[in-house]
This record gives sequence, C-alpha cells and structure tokens, in this order.
Amino acid sequence: GSQTAVAVLIQPTDASAADAKGAVIDWAATFALNRLTWGAAVTTLAHKTTALAQLKALGIRTLNQA
Repeated sequence: GSQTAVAVLIQPTDASAADAKGAVIDWAATFALNRLTWGAAVTTLAHKTTALAQLKALGIRTLNQA
C-alpha cells in the first residue's frame, strides 16, 4: 500500500500494537519544520518533501525555524 500524509498528530500516539485514536490537525495550520517528528517510514529527504507537499495541498504549511 501507499502512505499519504493527511494530518499532523498533535500528541504522541502509540499505534504499534493496534489502531489508536489521537488528536490531529488536518487543515489550515502552520508548523515549525524543526518541531515535527517524522514516523519510522519517513527515512529520506524525498519522503519528507513528498509528505510536506501532501500536507501543503490540505492547507498545512511549515516554516523553517533556526
């Protein structure tokens, strides 16, 4: 299957053993890029670039922070 970024979790959520509920932002938000924690499947710059483009299409943007 394919993975598509559709939201940003706003709290740690452990779904390793089973599906889990968690609070998300799924539209019109801006996050500091350096504050995002990526999932285990996001291992390359290409993965991150793709995920960020998918989120941007939903109105979720990131800012570069020093």
